[in-house]
Amino acid sequence: IPMSTTIDLGKLRFNWVGEWASNTLYESNDIIRHGGDVFVYIYALKTSGNVTTNATYWAKVQEGLSWKGEYDASNAYLPHEVVHHSNNAYVNILEEPTAGNAPPNATYWQLLATGINFEGAYNNSTAYQVDDIVYYGANTFICIANSAGGNLPTDTAYWGTFSHGLDWKGIYANATAYKKSDVVSYGANVYIAKVDTVSNLPTDTAKWDVLSSGIQWEGPWNIATSYQKDDVVSLGSNTFIARIDSVGDNPELVGASWEALTPGIRSRGVWATATEYVTDDVVSYGGQAYIVLTSHASGTFATDLAANKWVKFTGGFDWKGVWTTSTGYKVNDIVNNGGSVYIATADHTSSTFAGDSAYWTTFANAGTDVGLTITSQGDLLYRNATGPAALSAGTDGQVLTTKGAAANPVWQTPASSGIATSLINS
Repeated sequence: IPMSTTIDLGKLRFNWVGEWASNTLYESNDIIRHGGDVFVYIYALKTSGNVTTNATYWAKVQEGLSWKGEYDASNAYLPHEVVHHSNNAYVNILEEPTAGNAPPNATYWQLLATGINFEGAYNNSTAYQVDDIVYYGANTFICIANSAGGNLPTDTAYWGTFSHGLDWKGIYANATAYKKSDVVSYGANVYIAKVDTVSNLPTDTAKWDVLSSGIQWEGPWNIATSYQKDDVVSLGSNTFIARIDSVGDNPELVGASWEALTPGIRSRGVWATATEYVTDDVVSYGGQAYIVLTSHASGTFATDLAANKWVKFTGGFDWKGVWTTSTGYKVNDIVNNGGSVYIATADHTSSTFAGDSAYWTTFANAGTDVGLTITSQGDLLYRNATGPAALSAGTDGQVLTTKGAAANPVWQTPASSGIATSLINS
């Protein structure tokens, strides 16, 4: 049976020294950390100042990573040290001879992990780093090159679009600075900014796009109001829609600015002087109704009618009762004078009826108010030599007897009238 052999390995040991330092005297089996790695001193003699990359003096025991936190431009970093910079993690791959070689300098650094950092609303005075994210207007942007500030997110040398969006800004205001993708209402439409802009109306197609179109009711037209395209107003009995932006352009007179949307008529009551009338207004004048053909401020009705500003809308009569002097009468006014009825043929102010005869024509001949002639039950109405007259009721048994032409009828008894009593009784 073979005998066992004992081998004496001596005193095999390691001595942890800590971080490598150039002025430390190292001896065999000393263990140090340099950067993210661990090394053992293998040279037989004690020395100092030999870097860990010198294989005569050092052997790598373990390769690792050493977290150093946020990158500091005043530090010179060692291999496998890891820093955070511009939202990313970088590992040093070559010992820096001097400080200030910031990531992503590929000579000294390798990207270890990527990340993003949301910085909120863009600030023109803030220094941004790669992968910082900001929102500007309705969009978010990601920094693609370190910026010391003053480089707007629309500058593609420093920023890329991270996400698109819309930012509602309400009614357009000419003094407001708008950003790309800001959304405003202007008139009846909604617009979206194509670029950053200030004092450029949404109708400027170089700066804005129509997002949605519509109409907006603005009520009665006002000469001092600024209107935008597709605004709708009423003027007189009509409604109009704006074809372009305008102020002070009367919809009835300026066809380039407005277009009739719906026609209609509007009753203005009795015609009056010194009044603004517009097309399709309807008034009553005398017994007639008239409609406006041309918008105008009224002067006298006769003058305006002669100028073709009015045309008769409907005919009619206006009963004025008993004719009186010093009264303004209009065409088709009807009056009673002396029992006869007359209709006015022209506007005039009355003086005497005889003197105004040129302005009147007979509407109905004079009649008799029978209440003045027949006053008792049984009375009969007949005409005597001068006019209507009443024949009082006769007595019981009398008969009405004619006396022939040019004579009045009378009541008589049958005997005196020559009528046989037998005929009456039969």
